[in-house]
Amino acid sequence: MKTILIIGRHVGAQGSQHDDIISRTYNLAIDLVRHGYNVVTDELTQRLFGLPMQYAKNPKECDFAIIIGGDGTMVGASRDLASEENQVKLIGINAGRLGFITDLPKNVGINVLLDMLKGHHKLEERRLLRCNGKLALNDVVFKSNNGRVLDFAVTINGMFAYRCRADGVLITTPTGSTAYSCSANGAILYPTARVLEIVPLLPQTLSHRPLVINDDAVIGVTVKRGGIMYIDGIDGGEMIADQEYEVALAKEIATFCHPIDTHSYDFFKTLREKLHWYLEPGTPS
Repeated sequence: MKTILIIGRHVGAQGSQHDDIISRTYNLAIDLVRHGYNVVTDELTQRLFGLPMQYAKNPKECDFAIIIGGDGTMVGASRDLASEENQVKLIGINAGRLGFITDLPKNVGINVLLDMLKGHHKLEERRLLRCNGKLALNDVVFKSNNGRVLDFAVTINGMFAYRCRADGVLITTPTGSTAYSCSANGAILYPTARVLEIVPLLPQTLSHRPLVINDDAVIGVTVKRGGIMYIDGIDGGEMIADQEYEVALAKEIATFCHPIDTHSYDFFKTLREKLHWYLEPGTPS
């Protein structure tokens, strides 16, 4: 019997939207049990959605995880479930705003999910970063701790690359290139490309530009007066001045599970829809 982990979060402005997501998630869990699956959840999801399910004792030993929420929920689940070996297949149902990595609509039919659970799916490995003992699916960001510019130096594989004064510096995976990096004028990277990107945040010297390198590189960041490190937008602790912090590809992998046919995943279609690339200049949105 396959074990399905359900992780759900609901955030937004409208209570009715919350109620809709809660009812859909509850009905999904009940339907999966009726179809013979062992359904488990985490404590927060059980509390938020009222699911009558047991907690997952060993989440990384589940066969699939169905994540209902926004991209942030998917990012958190990816960090928690990433593994070197027993890889949980992650299915994302978008109940948030953008949905770059939660590709299924929130009203997806149970038959689509059942087909995926039976093997009618496409798997995609997403690589994570590791810094200071912590995993990041999207990015690692270094910023000042007092609102002033950050004076930092960057090394790549032990070789000095450059020194810069900026609001901060961001190191992103291809998955994270559509997140903070995109807002900072970084390049959009294909999700499975074997590269990393270093993006200075509002540099004082305008010639500083994002830098794309191989993903097997070890990136070192040293700050002159201390700062704060963020892991996928979460406070990762204060940085010590003149101490080098290394960012490198992690051994753990997150395995995304996409449908085939009806809701087939298309990265470029996602970009067209989310970034409105289909609109010509002057066309009302």
